[in-house]
Amino acid sequence: MKQESHDFSRVECQEDKLLSGKFVKEVVVADENLITSIGPATPFPMVYKMAEVLGVDPSDVKEKTFYNFAKGK
Repeated sequence: MKQESHDFSRVECQEDKLLSGKFVKEVVVADENLITSIGPATPFPMVYKMAEVLGVDPSDVKEKTFYNFAKGK
């Protein structure tokens, strides 16, 4: 069985444990049917990315939660 290679986000200190795929230095990464985030402190970027993947524009919610004001941090 051929193992597919995916892009994903991951805590940098664990990059050496990567068996396949490509580490991407971004907070949240969506690759085909896989969505990963760099860690547990990223719930808002993770949820907004999920919404985008599902075809929902999270812009209004980002504005109402001051996510854009905080520059996504």
